[in-house]
Amino acid sequence: MKITTNKLRMITAILSTAALTASIGCSGGGKLILTSPQHYTTVTADGWALSVLRYRPKQINKEKYPVILCHGLSYNSQFWDLDKDVSLARFLCNAGYDVWVPSLRGAGWSTKPPISRLRQLFLRGNLYTTGGVFTSAGKGLLKINWTVDDHIKYDVPAIIDFVCQETKSKKVHWIGHSLGGMILIGYLHTTPQEKRIASFVALAVPVFAIHPLSKALEQLTQGRVAIEISNAMISTNLPALIGMIAGKALPTPIDMLFYNPSNVDDDIIHRLNAWATEDISPGQLGQLIDMLKKGKFTSIDGKIDYTAGLGQMKIPAMFCVGMLDNLATVCAVKRLYNQWGTKKKRFLLFGKVNGYICDYGHDDIIIGRYARREVFPAILQWLNALRAERTGAIPWLTKN
Repeated sequence: MKITTNKLRMITAILSTAALTASIGCSGGGKLILTSPQHYTTVTADGWALSVLRYRPKQINKEKYPVILCHGLSYNSQFWDLDKDVSLARFLCNAGYDVWVPSLRGAGWSTKPPISRLRQLFLRGNLYTTGGVFTSAGKGLLKINWTVDDHIKYDVPAIIDFVCQETKSKKVHWIGHSLGGMILIGYLHTTPQEKRIASFVALAVPVFAIHPLSKALEQLTQGRVAIEISNAMISTNLPALIGMIAGKALPTPIDMLFYNPSNVDDDIIHRLNAWATEDISPGQLGQLIDMLKKGKFTSIDGKIDYTAGLGQMKIPAMFCVGMLDNLATVCAVKRLYNQWGTKKKRFLLFGKVNGYICDYGHDDIIIGRYARREVFPAILQWLNALRAERTGAIPWLTKN
């Protein structure tokens, strides 16, 4: 049976209220303050349904290009809106930007293998990440594996096409966290004629791995088989399961890969584990572990070096990294910044050394207790500066 886009949207809208209400009621993490973003569904060229949330401001300003927020590996769209105090989606929406938040394939209410939905439902008791069963389209429903290359080739263009079509805008800003930024870089490398990206904000984006690897990353590469078994049998990571059982995240050495525990409230960690964490496909995991070994981001077959064309990039870009980021290390992000071709670029290091309240980690650059005060305004300033330059209000400020 063929499911049209309009039918997909209607089904998603119906499921959204029930699933979200159920997830709030069973999570134990406190009431999530929401203003009900609009729910949409679009379908990729290879038949996967992608869920997209829209945080629409009260009044659309045509001078402000729409903003796309793209989550990273093992997360879904809820990463950007765990609570009003750590919601970049609502922060930018309140500033007048039309904000669009997709879930990539295998995440949220987008197409994902049925086994993932069942595992998340019965092991984690969470209907948010298991919702949208009927939004899965065609052959995508039967797939159990996908790669980062699939995100680049299919998900990114589908999201850009959809947002531009719905908003009638010629350009969009892309803000990507970790993998959410990597896939845009890969897309721009393989689609150099793309003119619809107004700017790129790279939040903790690792396209390089500086050797020797940290102890934690070295353990990650060596533990690939164990991680794959855990992923297939239980969940993407044990902290997610422990977070659901214990009610609060229990600090473990692996936590330091993802956030600085002293910079994230316990309730936010619990919500992250309960609502935003997804399974990692074997293809994603293998490709990213290969990146750690090679030291750079390539296609899964090794034929495409996504970092090769960085010097030709002309899109304005801002690169942000936390002082304690153990995944996208400061040196790796600085290297990305240095190789980016355009002069319209900025590099921001969030740490005490630069006068910030604390040293930020990988995830807490968005979900940290001080992110709304220190990181979010920097992103807004970047977007506003580009708009002011475009409208002739002020010249571009090259000083970081």
